[in-house]
Amino acid sequence: MDATLIPEPWGTQMAQEGIATILVDWNKIPPNNGDYPLTILTASDDFIKKYPNAVKGAIKANQDAIDFIKKNPDQAYPLINKELQELSGKGMDLALIKAAVSHFSVTSDVSKEAIEEMAKVSIDAGYIKDVKKEQLDLSKFVDLTLLGDVKNGK
Repeated sequence: MDATLIPEPWGTQMAQEGIATILVDWNKIPPNNGDYPLTILTASDDFIKKYPNAVKGAIKANQDAIDFIKKNPDQAYPLINKELQELSGKGMDLALIKAAVSHFSVTSDVSKEAIEEMAKVSIDAGYIKDVKKEQLDLSKFVDLTLLGDVKNGK
């Protein structure tokens, strides 16, 4: 393989292990200068209708975690590692976590444009079939209403 585009922490880990070289820092990847979501909270319309408070609670918990990471990074890295261990059975060196987090923006902001750009790249790569880029409409898939409510304290 000559090149790949992968999110953090995998790029930093591969570079630190000496098995890859980072050619373009994540925050310089065009066209959005690295403004691509790494994790997106999702729920079905039915679940949102039945359990709007649970969905808001998950959004609020995510926002609280983001705020904690930003305000207490040195305390956050071991907690991130603990979660990685629980989820994958394997943790990461704290220096690796710190380096990886420094390469992207930890935020609850959602860029519809970045999601659309990712979808277009997926169409070009053949991962999304039977949809043409000029017919792409993600309006039914991206609803930021509850995120806005949580950010506004509702």
